[in-house]
Amino acid sequence: MIIESPAAAAERWWEAEIHRLKGVFLLSAKSFAESETSFEQSIRVARLQQAKSLELRAATSLARLWCARDRVLPFTRARKG
Repeated sequence: MIIESPAAAAERWWEAEIHRLKGVFLLSAKSFAESETSFEQSIRVARLQQAKSLELRAATSLARLWCARDRVLPFTRARKG
């Protein structure tokens, strides 16, 4: 089992936010698919780090993208079915 040093862990502290910001940048460049991928990666990293506030920020960004693209949110599809 590999144990990360505190310095290595500190370097990854903002990894989820970096992915989210990459998604925001890609969104401004109209790269919607890549933006969605970055937001989803941000959510995955935040979950692994148990960083709830960063997970919420990424999920909110992803939801805004979906709304702007008139995409049906997964939970609304289940409720209508």
